[in-house]
Amino acid sequence: MVARLQCLVVPLAVLLLTAASARAQDVRPAEQPASEPVWTGEASVPNTSGPMWDFQADWLGTVHAKLTTDTRSFIAGPDTASFNDLPDLSCEDGYRLKGNVRLGNWIIEGVYSYYGGCSSWLNESVDGVAFNASALAGNWTGRNSLNASTYFSPIFSAASLPPTATTPADQTGLGPSNSFLNDTRPLLMTYMHSDFYMAEANIKWADYIVPTFGGGGLRLGVGYVSADLKENAWVALSGSFADVTNGAPGTATLGLSNSVLTSYNGGNLALYSGGGTGFSDGTNNGTGIPSQVLFTHQATTSNHFNGAQLLLDGDLVKFWHMDIGGTFRGGIFDNFAEGRIVETYQEMNNDLSSYGREFSDSCHHVAFLGGVGLNAGYHLTDEITVRAGYEVLYLSNLALAPEQVNGIAGPNVYHVQMNGTAVIQAAHAGLEIAF
Repeated sequence: MVARLQCLVVPLAVLLLTAASARAQDVRPAEQPASEPVWTGEASVPNTSGPMWDFQADWLGTVHAKLTTDTRSFIAGPDTASFNDLPDLSCEDGYRLKGNVRLGNWIIEGVYSYYGGCSSWLNESVDGVAFNASALAGNWTGRNSLNASTYFSPIFSAASLPPTATTPADQTGLGPSNSFLNDTRPLLMTYMHSDFYMAEANIKWADYIVPTFGGGGLRLGVGYVSADLKENAWVALSGSFADVTNGAPGTATLGLSNSVLTSYNGGNLALYSGGGTGFSDGTNNGTGIPSQVLFTHQATTSNHFNGAQLLLDGDLVKFWHMDIGGTFRGGIFDNFAEGRIVETYQEMNNDLSSYGREFSDSCHHVAFLGGVGLNAGYHLTDEITVRAGYEVLYLSNLALAPEQVNGIAGPNVYHVQMNGTAVIQAAHAGLEIAF
């Protein structure tokens, strides 16, 4: 019996003495506090005894956004321009909120990102603008023009109707022209704005599937993404209406009458308000005051992405208080795109006649969203980390506002266009708290 007790007591005493010695070595004198917080590097090790949480809030700034689309020229001629000629987009600050919980060998993550609104605009005076071919070959020779392939094509169609008793083959346009040299130059105004939001719900395997240098590695995950890209594009052309008759001497000019602006084969526009006398050079209505006109085209689009993505992210390198991580993402999505066009053709004086047309359409289309990112973290403590990074996103098959003018296939026919792509480059910086 004594021998059996010795076999139990002696090993137990040795174990207790060893634990007490290790404990004594960890205890530092009270008068010698730690000089700086220490990162143990254990925050990334899965803890199967209970959930681990962390939350990250970031400033998010889009440093470059390029939206590419097939669009038309605003006007033809020496001053031709399109949305592709606008200055680079200027973007506002955005934000990102990210949280995750680690349960055993799984990480469940939620992310919401707003990349900030991006805008570009251009205002410039241009030379006179002819409304029909006879004007461009006559009094507007060498100047700008509208045609079936530019914006504001209803004015070209109305001004190009074959001559009748009420529509003589007048040369019409916005001065100056060879007959109206003192007219104020027309003003061309353009504006474009976009907003991009993205929400993610991801689940990742906590263990590294690809080990990297310094104890780091990459994790594999899948997720559900809901993203929205909204865009607004606006073009305006304003100036003084001018008309030169091609008829016999003494023939009065008729301008662009209500009948040609609303004709199915002409402008096919609806009269919205005003007296309904069309646009005049001032001689046919007896006022002697030319119509001051404003043409506007506004297109709005929204892209609703929904679908699954594949993720590969984690810590590429760990050393001292630092870690450098990467993210690779990509997925095929359903893009529900909506487009709307509103055009107005207004007289800003005289009887304030206002005409217009409207279109809308929607469509589902397969699209791609993917990107890569790098980030670096400095661990102040095991619980608090300062992070910064950079990422690039690519989106395809987008309905972008500048290209919607191409979707007008004829009178009262419009199909939303989805040929656009976007590249968004963003920087982020923020604070991560783990507990």
